[in-house]
Amino acid sequence: MDKKALFKKRLGQIWVETVIYTLIGLTIIAAILAISTPAIDRYKDQLVVEQTLSVMNGFDNTIKEVRDAGSGNRRIIPELMIKKGRIEIDGNAEKITYILEKTRLEYSEPGSYIEQGSMTVYTEKLKSGKFYNINISLSYAGINITNGDKHNKKTLTAASVPYKLSLSNNGTLNDMVWIVIEELS
Repeated sequence: MDKKALFKKRLGQIWVETVIYTLIGLTIIAAILAISTPAIDRYKDQLVVEQTLSVMNGFDNTIKEVRDAGSGNRRIIPELMIKKGRIEIDGNAEKITYILEKTRLEYSEPGSYIEQGSMTVYTEKLKSGKFYNINISLSYAGINITNGDKHNKKTLTAASVPYKLSLSNNGTLNDMVWIVIEELS
């Protein structure tokens, strides 16, 4: 065998080995990502839920401050950031709920209501078995919540820009303190 043929054979072998090693490396990286991605997603959602509990607690404190300060009192929540999920302000049920859907995080025991201060946390297991919905609710007895001047449901969705809300005490109506929540632009 001449030198050129031997060189081509070795060069071909080097390229085959390179391709095989590259494929093995990519397979290992794909396996590591497949295993670690769900854990990373759960951790991210855990952080979102913890931050949301803090935000909802502040929201609750602001509502109670406005209620206790008397008629005509007003507070501004300057930066309500929703990174994931949504907040529903339900004027009919006098309730504010944060909802995180289709998460891998099992925050609490599915199907059980957990009291955490003024908040109620409910984790619902979805039919797929891998995902959950998490609801964090604030319910108000003795407070009449309205969205502007309407008793409807307002939904604040995840956005890259924070929401700015105004909470006003408009006095008492039917033995309930009337709190008006408005979104400011």
